[in-house]
Amino acid sequence: MPTLNVEIKQLVAGDDYHRRLTIDRSLSNFASGAVLDKAWLTVKSQEDDTDANALFQKAITASEVVGTGHIENTGSGDVDPIIRFDLTPANTRAIGSTKRFYDVQIKIATSDFIYTVEKGSIVCTGEITITDT
Repeated sequence: MPTLNVEIKQLVAGDDYHRRLTIDRSLSNFASGAVLDKAWLTVKSQEDDTDANALFQKAITASEVVGTGHIENTGSGDVDPIIRFDLTPANTRAIGSTKRFYDVQIKIATSDFIYTVEKGSIVCTGEITITDT
């Protein structure tokens, strides 16, 4: 079962932000022995925008990618998987002070099934100091 109607509001445009989620195996259609293969964070202006028109989309695997994130724990050994998405200053500026919509989806390695684990809205407050260095 996904977590719906999440509101992320305590962000400042231009800041880095790390979204870490622990996925409850019992609620996410994880069979015993299954591991997480891939995950996506998609942020859109409107929920019905196509992925091609998203403000941005982050795709993560077990390999760390700076500015994107990674699967910190795939769920091997039947533990709850942990994923982390890294939003850069450019990402939080793209979100801006207008309410945007996002979801997080995961893919299990042993299947082609994709599950939404979180869905909600995200908004940033304006920045005062504007710097990237």
